Order: sequence, then structure tokens, then C-alpha cells
Amino acid sequence: MPREALIKQLTEHLQHQLGHSHDDPILAAQLAVAFYDAMLDWRAPEIGEAEPVGAIIACAFGYKRQPNGNITPGPMNQLLAKRVIELQHQYQCPAYMQWEISEAVGSSIAPQHVVAINPDIHPDDATVSYLSTQGVIDKVAQQVPDPGSLGKVLIVAWRHHVTRSVRIAQEAGFDAYAPALDSLPCDYDASSGQIWTRNPRDYLLHDVLVRLKKVQARLPGRNGK
Repeated sequence: MPREALIKQLTEHLQHQLGHSHDDPILAAQLAVAFYDAMLDWRAPEIGEAEPVGAIIACAFGYKRQPNGNITPGPMNQLLAKRVIELQHQYQCPAYMQWEISEAVGSSIAPQHVVAINPDIHPDDATVSYLSTQGVIDKVAQQVPDPGSLGKVLIVAWRHHVTRSVRIAQEAGFDAYAPALDSLPCDYDASSGQIWTRNPRDYLLHDVLVRLKKVQARLPGRNGK
């Protein structure tokens, strides 16, 4: 069903559910858009087969925690690394990769094409800051003052993570797309060090909650304004 038609149905449903105060039509319409964007859209725009690509940005998914506490990429990031290698060899472009993927790629991509995106380390206690998807894209944007200069950018991420990743990259000014969605990995690691990345149900609910916070932040009238 087209987005507009489904949002119209959601609006009508919410108007009926919410009652009949003076602002219900506006509220229902706002919520319908928010719910669609946060919960019902899981297909990122894909790059055309003949389109040139100026860069790849790869976002990690989960990790493996070893018995000694060390973090390693784990099988899911190894799958993402394999896809990055294939695409980088195809397009011969720079690859900005969250460190878990960069480590899994190893020497399979020429070093002049590799830019590892690492988390910040606090100088006081050497603790490592959590690196979110937003943080990865922000760090790439800091290194690329003019995102438009790259042309089309491929976002490589877990199949259920890629739509949000592409949106964040677009908001940062990148002309971002996903590769063919069916080519992205989606076999979850039940022992992932991030509990929300151990199965599709938990991950999809996590992604929805993160999306809803972003949608809420941009709604008109936020904080009483």
C-alpha cells in the first residue's frame, strides 16, 4: 500500500480512537506520520545498478565479547565486512568503516581506501565511549566537510538497521543509498554482546524506539514551542 494511503488510514483510525477534542485531527495526522516513519518503513532507497558510487559508509552491528572482556567484531560484523569488501572492489572508492568492520576487513582492502571510525576514549580513565549509528555518521561528516562532493554514498549495515542508517546519513547531507537490500546480511548472532542485536524481534523493537525519539524531537510544538 502506498505511504500516503496508509497514513490516511492510520489518521482516520487514530481520530476514532482518540476522541473528538478540537485538536484531534492535527494530533492524529502527526501521530500517523510518526508511527509510519518509526514502525512501518523498513525499505531504504537502493542504489541503481549503473550508478557511480563515491564512498561507502559501513555501520557495525553487535560484537563478540571474549571471556577476558575484550571486544572482537563477531560473526555479524564479519558478514558486513565481506559485503564491504565486495562493494569496495566493485567501486574502488573510499570505505569509512566502524572499527568492528574495519578490523574484520583486515588487509582485504588497500589501506589508502580504508578509513576506520573509532570510538572516543576518555583521557581520565581510558574508558571507551559508546559509538552509536549517529556517532559514526557524525564522525564521517567531520572528515568530509562537503558531503555532496562524494556523490552517491552507499550505506552498508545490517538488513534491519540499514533504513535508519541511510536516513541519518541523508540528514547529515550525504546522498545516501543502500545496496540491494537482499544482499545485506540478516542472520542474527544469538550470543552477540549487544542484547538487542541477538534476534530480529528485539532488534526491530529497539530500532522503533530509537526512531520514535528522533520523530518526537522534530515534531512541532516540542517543549511547548
